Amino acid sequence: MPHRIQESIKEVPSSMIDQQINRTKSGPSSGCVEWILCGMFLTGIPNARGQTDDSWSGFRGAYHNGVIPLTSFRDGQENRKVAWNASLQGQGQSSPVIHSGHVMATSITGDRKEWLHVEAYSISDGQRIWHFQHPSTHPEERSSTVSIAAPTPCLDESGIYALFESGDLIKIDHQGQLVWKLNLQDLYGRFVTNHGQGASPVLSSHGVVVSMDHSGQSYIASFDKSSGEIQWMTPKESGPAWSSPVRVVNDQKESILTSASGRVSSYDPQNGKMLWEYDKISGNTIPSPCVSGQLVALGSSRKNNTMLLDLAHGTPKLLWKSKDVVSDFSSPAFFNHQVWLVSKSGIVYALNRDSGSVEFEKRLDQPVWASPISFEDSIWFFTKAAEVHIFSRNSQREISHTLWNPVPEFNGDREQAIYGVAFSQNKIFVRGTKNLICLVP
Repeated sequence: MPHRIQESIKEVPSSMIDQQINRTKSGPSSGCVEWILCGMFLTGIPNARGQTDDSWSGFRGAYHNGVIPLTSFRDGQENRKVAWNASLQGQGQSSPVIHSGHVMATSITGDRKEWLHVEAYSISDGQRIWHFQHPSTHPEERSSTVSIAAPTPCLDESGIYALFESGDLIKIDHQGQLVWKLNLQDLYGRFVTNHGQGASPVLSSHGVVVSMDHSGQSYIASFDKSSGEIQWMTPKESGPAWSSPVRVVNDQKESILTSASGRVSSYDPQNGKMLWEYDKISGNTIPSPCVSGQLVALGSSRKNNTMLLDLAHGTPKLLWKSKDVVSDFSSPAFFNHQVWLVSKSGIVYALNRDSGSVEFEKRLDQPVWASPISFEDSIWFFTKAAEVHIFSRNSQREISHTLWNPVPEFNGDREQAIYGVAFSQNKIFVRGTKNLICLVP
């Protein structure tokens, strides 16, 4: 139940939790990144709640797919320099989020990840505006094979919603003050996983939605944005996964789409009812779905499982499967009438959107972990070694290959890696394990 912060914040009665559970059970500086903008794809893509022109409201931005709704960079702007480099309080693997001139990131500290942190920095000069910290409800031993602050927060005008692998789901206002908190493990049982949790929360028009996939009882659940009260919980087929849910709006109908553990599922965000499920896929444990209109691109770490689905008739229709292309960590992207993917070893693929055939292939110098984003005429990839690879729309030639050596933390530091980026006011914000870096033209 949400933790009581002050008298004006309601605590959910245990009887309400029991009733809700019973009702839902019986009922239904290194990395890689991609930037995408293509006006033809904006129809049917959901607008993030509380999204403004200078904000980046969650994992992969406003549309959960790396789309930046702006015109392309001017000539020469691909050659960027470091404007500021802020050392975070702890370490983490989440992407930054942006709101009203502040860029925010999560991290953890302590040998047992005892402390959870959310920090806000000024996008103009990198000065820290506020720092929120809270003890972890369920500390655990740190390990190089277990996630550290991996879920990316989401936000709206009322605050930031941050989820940690301890199961702590916390809402903070834009002044860094705690509004409410709850713990998913206390509500629904301990996570059974060897690698922690990585799925980011997402906002629907009804609540904040989390999808927790592990070897114990997996589930998807929604909580009231104002109070943290449970709205619904729907059990899922169990299996470990780290992919994030996405909000989809087609024909004015809202749904939450998940891809995890051999299933792609759609849920009604109002009541948690499953709308449909597609189970002819495997290896879809990390890449999140990428939606463009009525098309859904799905990445997989197994051959013959990366695919494109058509949702035009309300239920999924398979358009094609790729025989050899895999997408291990980063999520797919739509660009230039193609589906772009990158393997963990750094092989970039562009697949024809109609047939799935490989039209472009390039091996990068380093592995790629972060999901791609793009502009109208170029698509951007950041590698684990802090290199950026930019490919143009015309002939898909590589137009830039820049190494940001001015960032000393990335030189020879094996713990340092880039996990995600955000964009606002013509600035790129790169999240390293220990740092937040602002790149300007």
